[in-house]
Amino acid sequence: MATLQDFRNERLRKLEELKTLGVNPYPAKANRTHDIETIVTGFDKLKGKTVTTVGRIKSIRKFGKIAFVVIGDDGSSTLQLFLKHDEKSPKPKRSNSELAMPAELALLDTGDFVEATGPVIETK
Repeated sequence: MATLQDFRNERLRKLEELKTLGVNPYPAKANRTHDIETIVTGFDKLKGKTVTTVGRIKSIRKFGKIAFVVIGDDGSSTLQLFLKHDEKSPKPKRSNSELAMPAELALLDTGDFVEATGPVIETK
């Protein structure tokens, strides 16, 4: 059974890997255009539009080339991010603390704060 020390060591290993990639794991600012509650309550108006939001990871589920990440804000709202591997996706800008998704999703853990940008869509 994993100990708290094991969890700590794994988190520190991931932190070092992020730094090795050139990602700032603690950026000083976020570029949020909409908070999670605004996206959820205004879904019909925002559908198809690109938004940027921030939140804390509540769960991660990965299925091959797709992944679902649930993020939350202060506890009142949650939003599910849909990540899909696309060969046409631009390379992540490491200077902006960007990761390749879902390939580098394993470097994130429940509880991490993230910023996500993309179109507001509805999955089946």
